[in-house]
Amino acid sequence: MQSGASSYVIKEGQNKFVFKLGLPQPEDYGVSTLASWDTTVWIAEKTANGFTLKFGTSCPKEGGVLYLTLYTPMKPIILQETRASGTPHKERIKLSKKTQRDVAIT
Repeated sequence: MQSGASSYVIKEGQNKFVFKLGLPQPEDYGVSTLASWDTTVWIAEKTANGFTLKFGTSCPKEGGVLYLTLYTPMKPIILQETRASGTPHKERIKLSKKTQRDVAIT
């Protein structure tokens, strides 16, 4: 899954938002949110196929906007090289899953 941000119109009185993913994803994907009105937002349910967000305060009379960013966490890759002295040197780097698929280490 690639990272991406979107905005959604939320109607007056709405106290939850259901988001369906187009394709199932590993469940370690992340969700970041920002609502245009004064409320708390939390993930009430999350699966490989989507998630449900709940609002602590329902959307006000004038409506609102919910901003979402979906992302895949970065996974560490450990590279090892041998120094001139013969002792191994390990270095951790982080690559996104997309980059991991695109890079072959031989």
